[in-house]
Amino acid sequence: MEYGYIDITYRSRLTLLNMLQASGYDTTPYRRMSPKEIEMMIGPSALGGALRMDLVRPVVNEEMKSKCVVLYSFQKLKQKLDGFLNELISEETAENLQIDPQTTEVIVMLYEPVMEVFHAKALNYLKKHNLMIRFFEAKRIVNDPTSFAIVPKHEKIGEEDVKKMMNECYLQSKAQLPILRFHEDMQARWLGLIPGDVVKITRSSPSAGEYTLYRVCAP
Repeated sequence: MEYGYIDITYRSRLTLLNMLQASGYDTTPYRRMSPKEIEMMIGPSALGGALRMDLVRPVVNEEMKSKCVVLYSFQKLKQKLDGFLNELISEETAENLQIDPQTTEVIVMLYEPVMEVFHAKALNYLKKHNLMIRFFEAKRIVNDPTSFAIVPKHEKIGEEDVKKMMNECYLQSKAQLPILRFHEDMQARWLGLIPGDVVKITRSSPSAGEYTLYRVCAP
């Protein structure tokens, strides 16, 4: 395995762990690692490789999944995507992987661009199987995509805050808000938004200091 792949895998894994920790998952079991250990863990399997992570979110509510399974695919997955996803939800394989769509979300780390087919399949499996699956190209998350200076702060807000915001803005429906595309938009994917979720965006303003706007996640 080339050094570049090892470096990308190591650094993107740290970024992913930070994101999962921020969303409430216990990442402690996977924190102690080095590039050398990553090199030893890299293998061809997409489903059962040593890089796989199984994380638990100790505190959940009705809007949250309690588990997250992280899988890696070093091979090109685009042409084999249907078979890969069918294997995830088959009774035999899903049981071995401990994937229950009601309680578990899946993250797949890729070494190819996340193209339209991945967006479409993520939406399709959410609708048909209630399986929340997110695809990330490893080299795109070597650095935290939310930390760039030109990216404003995005945060998902709860339903009570949504109702309050809609009353204050005299909105009759979430559909009146600008949209954020499910999975296609990196911020929506990073936050794990599903259609209907509302995100608060805080931007810097030269005159007001900062101002806020809201968007709704849409298919």
